[in-house]
Amino acid sequence: MAQRYLIGIDLGTTSAKCVIYDVEGNVAAEASRDMVITYPGSGEAEQNAEDFYTVTCELIKKCLMESIIDRNDIAAVGIDSQMGGILAIDKDYNPAIRYDTPLDSRSGGENTWMHEQFGDLIIERNGSMSTFGNKILYWKKRDEWKNIHKFIQPSAFVAGRLAGLSGGEAYMDETFICFSGFADLKNSCWSAELCKAMDVDPDKLPRIIKSTDIIGEVCRKASADTGLPAGIPIAAGCGDQIAGFTGAGILEPGRMVDVSGTACILGLSAGSYTFDLENRTLA
Repeated sequence: MAQRYLIGIDLGTTSAKCVIYDVEGNVAAEASRDMVITYPGSGEAEQNAEDFYTVTCELIKKCLMESIIDRNDIAAVGIDSQMGGILAIDKDYNPAIRYDTPLDSRSGGENTWMHEQFGDLIIERNGSMSTFGNKILYWKKRDEWKNIHKFIQPSAFVAGRLAGLSGGEAYMDETFICFSGFADLKNSCWSAELCKAMDVDPDKLPRIIKSTDIIGEVCRKASADTGLPAGIPIAAGCGDQIAGFTGAGILEPGRMVDVSGTACILGLSAGSYTFDLENRTLA
């Protein structure tokens, strides 16, 4: 039987990476390149959403060229991405705004308001304080709002482009929703209570799915853009921190992980949903 391979893509804040593994975890090829952050004004820190797709295509092409594998032996593609910001698409899956990164502070007023008014409820439902729900509230006040069909994350943007999804098929996987401020994390859905309290149109929020769900297959355009054969399954993907936790083997309750990166995190795997109102630690 021919060896089978998996492609993993990591869309970080400062760099993007692509690796081809065989199913035993051996690396067949890898590539990376820096990502550009622009600072157009005071408190602004943005990334061009289209760059996530074009860079992904470049890295996949590079890995395919440098490896000796048969492209038809690639079994699936999965993508993770940074978690703290937000981007938005129109009905045709085109960017409606630039990616509003975690480094962007324009939504500071909205952040203060939502946590002063609903902080305890946000933590009870989400397990965490918001990092991008405040950004959604910020964009609600801007002209771009009328063109926004769904708010999504970079991993979903790229996966959707690879699969040729429409705006109505947009999604957010479960690993991101804890940072929204609008979720019911225990039940893996959007909280009608929080959306109503903060006057957020739930229709602007995408469907929530599991990281392991297959959202489609590499479409003909993406095949031409990447060199991948059309028809390869694409997994929904996840947040980069969750990908790192999984890769580090943090899969059983009681195991901890320490992350030193753009965001520094001390994580603990719990056996069930929990939250901390006393200390407001992130979950």
